[in-house]
Amino acid sequence: MIEDYQVTIDLAVTEGNGDELVLLWDNGKIVTSDGKKSNYSWVETFRFEGDKIDYMNQFSKPRN
Repeated sequence: MIEDYQVTIDLAVTEGNGDELVLLWDNGKIVTSDGKKSNYSWVETFRFEGDKIDYMNQFSKPRN
């Protein structure tokens, strides 16, 4: 489960080749089934072709 989830930054970007992207920086707390909690940060990239997502990439890392 994820607690305290928040998107801290969101950007719409058009690359030089015309690709349209949305970039998200998110933070949240992962809670395991035994109750342990870990803070994480994510960066997600979505690329659009018309009105559909045709590519998605995600990177995550623990934070203190």
